[in-house]
Amino acid sequence: MDHTISASDVREICGLSDYASRHVLGDPALNPIKRSGSKGGNGLRFYRLADILRVLRRRTFFTKSMQVALCALDIQRRSGTHA
Repeated sequence: MDHTISASDVREICGLSDYASRHVLGDPALNPIKRSGSKGGNGLRFYRLADILRVLRRRTFFTKSMQVALCALDIQRRSGTHA
């Protein structure tokens, strides 16, 4: 389960607007996977933490506290105790 961080997680933790998150997450360096729910639909895009951090560190708004929050979320999802 390498892909644990969703686009909405990045948007929430970094405080990005929909437009800004699409711009940041549209980076060609990212290789998301899509997980669809039981009813199908578009599904959610999930990213690897290392890929997300590599892209976000190039942005001026990205802070150490945002990095810590994303890392904590990744650990929480990997351990299976997500809230």
